[in-house]
Amino acid sequence: MNTLELKPGDKIGVFFYDDKRGTKAVIEEVDKVSLTGIVTLKSGTRYTSKGTEIGALGDPTYLCTTEKAQAVIEKAEQRKRQKEEEYKAYIASPDRYDYSCLKIRL
Repeated sequence: MNTLELKPGDKIGVFFYDDKRGTKAVIEEVDKVSLTGIVTLKSGTRYTSKGTEIGALGDPTYLCTTEKAQAVIEKAEQRKRQKEEEYKAYIASPDRYDYSCLKIRL
């Protein structure tokens, strides 16, 4: 991604992670771009010309296209809906109070 082509007011994707923890990305607006390609978002987060976060504590975030960010957001929503459906099915099942694995001594 060429950050020098970005202009203030453009929308850009910010990619957090897509792994066993889940998926996370957001779409933010560019505040300014320096001559060296450093991008500052409206939230105040700064990114290098290669798209990595400056001064990240822990896992850094990365700039990506809005299409990729939208795909990651949709994947996260789909995963959330699936977990909700599994939970509803678990609550509705009569087998959730199965104590057959416990040994009770009288």
